[in-house]
Amino acid sequence: MKQFLLTFAAVVLAGIFLLALPLIIISAIASAAMSDDKNEIKQHTVVTLDLSEALTDRDMDSPAYRLRNVMSGAEATHGLNTLAKKLDLAANDENVVALYLEGADAKVNMANMRAVRQLIANFKKESGKPVYYYDDYIDADNTLYIASVADSIFINPEGLVSMYGAVVSKLFYKNLADKIGVGFDIIKHGRYKSAVEPFFRDSMSDDDRAQSQRICDVIWAEIRDSIAAGRGIKQPEVIDQYIDNLESFVGKLDRAVEIGLVDGGVYYDQFKEKLAAIAKVDAADLNFKSVYDLTLAPKLSDSGNLAVIYAQGEILVGENDSDEGNIYSDNLAATIRKARLDDDIKAVVLRVNSPGGSALASEVIWREVCLTVAVKPVVVSMGGYAASGGYYISCAANYIYAEPTTLTGSIGVYGMIPNAEKLAQNVGVNLDIVASSKNPTVTGFRALKETEKAALVRSVERTYHTFVSHVSEGRHMTYEAVDSIGQGRVWMGADAVNNGLVDELGNINDAIAKAASLAGLDDYEVAEFPKIDDSPMAVFKSMGVSVRATVGHYILGSDFDKFERLRSQVEASPASIWARCDVEVK
Repeated sequence: MKQFLLTFAAVVLAGIFLLALPLIIISAIASAAMSDDKNEIKQHTVVTLDLSEALTDRDMDSPAYRLRNVMSGAEATHGLNTLAKKLDLAANDENVVALYLEGADAKVNMANMRAVRQLIANFKKESGKPVYYYDDYIDADNTLYIASVADSIFINPEGLVSMYGAVVSKLFYKNLADKIGVGFDIIKHGRYKSAVEPFFRDSMSDDDRAQSQRICDVIWAEIRDSIAAGRGIKQPEVIDQYIDNLESFVGKLDRAVEIGLVDGGVYYDQFKEKLAAIAKVDAADLNFKSVYDLTLAPKLSDSGNLAVIYAQGEILVGENDSDEGNIYSDNLAATIRKARLDDDIKAVVLRVNSPGGSALASEVIWREVCLTVAVKPVVVSMGGYAASGGYYISCAANYIYAEPTTLTGSIGVYGMIPNAEKLAQNVGVNLDIVASSKNPTVTGFRALKETEKAALVRSVERTYHTFVSHVSEGRHMTYEAVDSIGQGRVWMGADAVNNGLVDELGNINDAIAKAASLAGLDDYEVAEFPKIDDSPMAVFKSMGVSVRATVGHYILGSDFDKFERLRSQVEASPASIWARCDVEVK
């Protein structure tokens, strides 16, 4: 039966490929035919940047991946790595008259939004061209944070400027699990290690509440103070009052204009007239072009003497060539190893944007980082997250950069084994075992015996000791010093500089410059890894991942990602130990 299903699936995939092949060919021909027109920047062009389009560290925009997204319904993503180059292109093209920001709900994480804001500020400074924001409404603090660097902000006269402040919220499943008869045997090291609290508590612990409050305070201070500075608001506390008093709902646009959050309410046709006045042309003569549609000059070679390696997503054991959204230990270790063994590459920048995952997978990657540090400089650039396993793979680097709002640290581990014995009994299922040993494999249908629980405790403690020892060695700190700031505590990037977990605040460009300096490179070319497999076969291999995610998000919404994390832990070996940070800020 299994062989039949595999054969059937292969036939279906082959059929899809044959059906899609003409579309691929036609698309390629049409793209080539229209390339000159598409690539042209016409006179009086307003370049648009839609903040609601997903933005990640690395651009995955390629013909094959665009096809995959169309076929699976997945959302296309853009990368910070090319946004900077395209904004620079727009700044230096005489046909571009302005930059127009739009998108009510910015889909940029807390650390990357600072980088985007800085890119827009650089565009203004270097080009002298105006930057405007317009949309029907604003529904995210992130949006206003980025837009506040613009010269003017307008929305629809009936629109709202909704702000909420920084929020950490968590769902707790203990009571539900109790009702359906599922329990969890949980061992953790770290009083702040809160990833497993939803399964044995019904609210945040005092320690988790304290660290979450600190995270909210630091992030909100960055957002509020930057908005105030960008908008010329002399008393930032009026923004706090605006949120606390729900003034976006009571006063509508009037109050937002009064305190300076936006410049006023206009309709889209009126906004276009403002842009036309800047270009000194009629509104009908304006041309609008997405910044993502600007075409960069092709690189003559994919090689370089400075490697930027992207590590983005959950850290999992093994190899997977079809799931580019997560980190697999064998894949990333091989990529780092290739950079280490390449004599032409003189330095490595590891761009980490990960909340962690498997401790074992993190150990595999950490070892390759150590081996690379022994022969050439490795500099880490932290994105929105480089916590728990994300910090594990970073700690051996020669130098570490983080953004002020990066979530990092979280040096702690846990093990979690579900126990569905009561649920099984309730539905009439009984477990019986015959085995050759006293402690047969844990099945998930019975509670752990004391001997098994003791073994899990030893495993967790050993892994925590290894984690702390690695940090101690990499950061040149005593074991006791690392342990005191460990215990699963999540630190903001700004705090991590003060406690020694991070060397300096900065972005990926700072990390690249530092790596070049450590390697003695006055002149360098950046090569990005892992290389994107743009072949049709790579598209079909990743289709299952994309379809699964699309259907899952349709059914469960944002909770699908939490379900996937739980599933990956439950499906792993019962002896698996996890180094993961679960804090999410909205």
